[in-house]
Amino acid sequence: MNIITEDLFLQYGLRFLVQQKKIALNDNEVIFDFDHNFIILTNSLTLSEIKKSEHSFERFLLHPCLKIKKNLSLKELSKKLNYKSWNTRYPEEFKSPLTRKERAIFACILNAGRHSDMFSNGVCDSNTFRTHKYNILRKMNIPSIAMLAQVHNRWESYLKRLMH
Repeated sequence: MNIITEDLFLQYGLRFLVQQKKIALNDNEVIFDFDHNFIILTNSLTLSEIKKSEHSFERFLLHPCLKIKKNLSLKELSKKLNYKSWNTRYPEEFKSPLTRKERAIFACILNAGRHSDMFSNGVCDSNTFRTHKYNILRKMNIPSIAMLAQVHNRWESYLKRLMH
């Protein structure tokens, strides 16, 4: 079992639940601190396949996994983490639901590109940008660009830790 988080309170709490046998996790299962509101449960095979892909962050966001709210009671959290049907899913051929233009805007957002650059280069106008941004966030089930940036930073720090 691997817990990937910078939140020591969360890490110690989850390890305590495992030691107390309130949560039964296999060695290949990974708990990933997704953002301020959610943790996700996946497995190491899936994560290694995602890391190898060309658009790893996009694939990470769109891959089916068990997403759990952090504000659950310990009893509810234990029950959710012990739910195993999510683990029968294996990495499959990745087909992004994002359109070509949405991918370009997604890449610009992640690279902290200024929106004015996109408008001056003729990529799209401001209304089109807003529409694509809305569609990207909806498809990725993320409420805001700020949350997307936060999750992206966590993903990048996870990848850096793996490199060292």
